[in-house]
Amino acid sequence: MPAPASTMPESTRKSPEPRLTLESRLNDLEWVWPWVESIVRAYSISGDTEFAINLCLEEALSNVIRHGYRGEPGHPITVDFTAAESSVQFVIEDQAPPFDPLAFSPAPKPANIEELKPGGRGIVLLRKFASHLAYERLPNGNRLTIAFALHS
Repeated sequence: MPAPASTMPESTRKSPEPRLTLESRLNDLEWVWPWVESIVRAYSISGDTEFAINLCLEEALSNVIRHGYRGEPGHPITVDFTAAESSVQFVIEDQAPPFDPLAFSPAPKPANIEELKPGGRGIVLLRKFASHLAYERLPNGNRLTIAFALHS
């Protein structure tokens, strides 16, 4: 039986692809979970952190597709992955019109279920589940950095 990835020498551990390239189609989101799973295995990331990564990436990427690109297929989106000793980081870049999700203020919490309206809660989820968020306007797009602390 092979040794767990966390105990394997770095040189023999199979590294996941550091970049995932998608087109602006919601169907392309099906590639995110297997990619994240390969990262989780390679870096022995906890199930709770895996859940947070998948939730935040799916929310951010679906927002780029649905709102940034207005559902138009064929536009590029890249997600770059890096790991440090105490965190993992995902950087999403797109060529959509400018939108700073960190400057967005969601509607106040509804007082009851009847006042609850769909939408506008994804950024709240990002803020809750990520340990660090950063936004940068690019000359031809947007860059959103989402980091997650790793707990031993």
